[in-house]
Amino acid sequence: MTKPHPIIAFDAETLGERPERAVAAGRARRLARGLYTTDLKRQPEQIVREHRWEIVGHFIPDAIVTDRSGGPAVIIDETLFVVSNTRSRPLILPGLRVSPRAGHVALDDDPIWPGGLRKASAARALVENLARSRSSNRPSRTLSDAELADWIAVLAQHHTSAQLNTIRDRARSIAEQFEVDRFKTLDIFIGAALGTSPAPQTGPLLIARASGRDWDVKRVALFEEIATQLTERNLSEMPGHLAVLDPKRVREQPFFEAYFSNFIEGTQFTLDAAVRIVIEGEIPEERPADAHDVMNTYELITRPVEPILARTGEDFIALIASQHERLMRDRPEMRPGQLKQIANRVGSFTFVAPEQVTGTLLRGWERGEQISNPFARALYAMFLVSEVHPFDDGNGRIARLAMNSELSAAGEHRILVPIISRNDYLNGLRRCSRDGDAELLVRVLNELWQWSSAIDFSDLAVARVELDGTNALIDPADAERAGVHLNRT
Repeated sequence: MTKPHPIIAFDAETLGERPERAVAAGRARRLARGLYTTDLKRQPEQIVREHRWEIVGHFIPDAIVTDRSGGPAVIIDETLFVVSNTRSRPLILPGLRVSPRAGHVALDDDPIWPGGLRKASAARALVENLARSRSSNRPSRTLSDAELADWIAVLAQHHTSAQLNTIRDRARSIAEQFEVDRFKTLDIFIGAALGTSPAPQTGPLLIARASGRDWDVKRVALFEEIATQLTERNLSEMPGHLAVLDPKRVREQPFFEAYFSNFIEGTQFTLDAAVRIVIEGEIPEERPADAHDVMNTYELITRPVEPILARTGEDFIALIASQHERLMRDRPEMRPGQLKQIANRVGSFTFVAPEQVTGTLLRGWERGEQISNPFARALYAMFLVSEVHPFDDGNGRIARLAMNSELSAAGEHRILVPIISRNDYLNGLRRCSRDGDAELLVRVLNELWQWSSAIDFSDLAVARVELDGTNALIDPADAERAGVHLNRT
């Protein structure tokens, strides 16, 4: 049986033939000196990215990933920093530059890294980032004091106080072994992260942590990415404005918005039962809390908390807390109006930690303020609340209220998510959350925006006919099995 060709190879032994012959025959191509690939289709940068640790391990077998690369990000602007006592010149590859320096050999607690490499322990990397470095056109080899302080704040978010103290003790020992004389700086930063020392004057995240307002770094980066897509990238079908809103045609729309918003979250009544609850005030004895959820949502839409829009991040938090207090006033066990104290999750997915909610909302709000398109602002506000999940329950409804508050403030039509579109909407949210890709959510909400504006909500009976006619009330699983989709009127 013929041995399959490897994707990357370094010599005739790994390639199975002389590299020059394989390249001449079109069976391989050269990526760098001593590096070949049998993948003739993908970009060289993609191939190197997929196999970079194997490649680095071949060319620099004693490499220890450290300095800036030992911090929060391993690859910085296509640069990897390592310690090596066998290679001094940079390794230049497509999409990757490996910058070695001489240094201490691996310590016993430096963990094993792919490709047979080692990576500096957190304690060692902290110490080695105390060295001063400069670079004019490339990333500096080591973190600045501000970056170092913020990395320590991130470590504090993911370690207990005892664990962080252990890291500090180990770093002290390594600093003595490596004869590094700036350990006091590290000690001050870790003390600030633990709350045992005053806040330093550098490192925005560490300063915020000292005041109880640090943020989820990955979520803030995600919000930046989504906001950038909504403002700078040419997302398909990014809408601007719809036709002028006719108040008569949306007279009964709040009822259906409240009904659909609760249905998404599992508070499900028949449409007739919901009419009796909201319009006639009939509360079923067997489900009073669920009924009040629908009614309270309706009241928040028809009699919103003032002001309808927040002017600052602090105002925004106060606004959604006030909305939550009214939404959950009949569920005292959900702590109406109070930010969560226990982490919430869906399956294995965990939302922002309770102690990072305020800071994350504030940072996210600041970025959203730069978005001017009403639809984009609405989508972003909804995603911000949904991704942070600041309350024990009711987060989805508060998120959609935030979305529609933005649209109403701009004089635009509100967006309803009908029953048939529940899965499409949630899939769009998941794509944003897991992949940082807003394309699907933009497309789904744009279609729902167009649909919502076309329905005649002037009368309950008229609206019911149009909802039936557009398949809006069909269960999404049933619709998928039958090949049925939401139709526009």
